[in-house]
Amino acid sequence: MEETKWTHEQLNVLDALKIGQADKLIRFLLEGGVPNNDFLAVIEKYLEDGDFYWKSSNPKVGRPHSDKWDEWTCIGLYRSKKELLEKYPYKRVIDIEGMMEQSYATNIDDLRKNINRGKNILKSLAERDGMEWASVLLAAPKRGKTK
Repeated sequence: MEETKWTHEQLNVLDALKIGQADKLIRFLLEGGVPNNDFLAVIEKYLEDGDFYWKSSNPKVGRPHSDKWDEWTCIGLYRSKKELLEKYPYKRVIDIEGMMEQSYATNIDDLRKNINRGKNILKSLAERDGMEWASVLLAAPKRGKTK
């Protein structure tokens, strides 16, 4: 039986995998390291177990970007704000936004940014033919006395 030759890089990666670190494996593969058959079998075993982690050398700062604010959601936020302004004509805009902030469980800056994003999307749609519904949504809310 022929003994497989292991390089010191492969042994370092193996030691890192034994303690649950996958970053050395990733670096080894990205730098063009070629694993032998025995090393591939060990890598597959550790990856199937799933008991490893990877620490980024450049971790991101702040919250990850949320995908919950797509274009239709932003249009819906703008529409919701307009409907609340019509429903409560004597409330200040900041009070309406505060109500929305609580109901959507978000902060006021993200809420305003996404409401404005929805408004801008509607403006660009209103300029196109056959998009009258966008112009209707952009119309100023009816405020004042309602019967």
